[in-house]
Amino acid sequence: MKRLFCAAAALTLLCSCETKEQEASRLEGEKIAPDNVIKYVEEKYGFTPQLKSLVTDSYVGKAGLSYTDHVIAEMTHEGRDFIVYSAFDGSDACDDLQQEEIQTALENEVKSHIPEAKQVEICQYPNIKSENYTGKGIKLYREYFDGQDLSSVLYESRLVVCAVNVDLSGNFDWFDKLTHPNKESCIVSYRSQEALTEKADLAEGFTYGDTPKRLKDSLYIEECRVSQGLHEEYVLAESDWLTYVACDSSGAPADLQVDNTDEKHYTFTVPEGGCAELFLPKYCDTMRFYDNSHQFTTHLEGDYLQADISFEEGKHTLVIIE
Repeated sequence: MKRLFCAAAALTLLCSCETKEQEASRLEGEKIAPDNVIKYVEEKYGFTPQLKSLVTDSYVGKAGLSYTDHVIAEMTHEGRDFIVYSAFDGSDACDDLQQEEIQTALENEVKSHIPEAKQVEICQYPNIKSENYTGKGIKLYREYFDGQDLSSVLYESRLVVCAVNVDLSGNFDWFDKLTHPNKESCIVSYRSQEALTEKADLAEGFTYGDTPKRLKDSLYIEECRVSQGLHEEYVLAESDWLTYVACDSSGAPADLQVDNTDEKHYTFTVPEGGCAELFLPKYCDTMRFYDNSHQFTTHLEGDYLQADISFEEGKHTLVIIE
């Protein structure tokens, strides 16, 4: 509660961009909000909570302090604190009371299918604007979790599962059914525990139609599965001193059929709809690199120099100049 009062006091020092009509509407909403958030909890959980504090959600924009039509209520019941986020009238409400139970149930479900799973993350970001709550790991749910039906409470969430050396080519209908397909949940298999430890956050940005982005991380990730059935496998291949990872349009590993006239000239073809990433030895850091006569740069990634461009479909001529 002290945290909320301090935040409210600080915000009063900022200039609000409300009109008089907006302010009057907000004040009316704040009058009815306490009863409505309590009613929401009563109807969802069957008990009457104690309201510890309540503030209107707000944020600082370019025009100054702006208020939303939602409140953040800190509540407690039998020694257990929780948060309710709700519109003034009690609609569009959600809370974090069952956050731990839902997380545990999801981990058990995932590990019953993937015992090697190391991390199971619910990437569900509530629409709270206040900086006092964003980024704090709060997960808010609209539906009541009965201990059985995870899909009913996770349909607005995106799930990210990280594992090490797991075959993701099988049937994963059980995973796809946990959330709405538009949320693009994913399962990622890392090449090693060290890679997972170092790059655990890579998977959070994986989406269905972004193969080049996933290939950028292929030194650390060996397979990825995104909901709706997309499965990609990233196989490190070598040709002379050139290392590459390539996928065709389906996400399957692709052979670039690299030809080299010498150690400085290579030709290869990326299949239609596919893409590739190139890696060179670290000792090439003083050399210049050209793709179809266009110079490109590299950066140090792991034990390689990784090209700063993605190689798209078509024929490529790679030239390395000392």
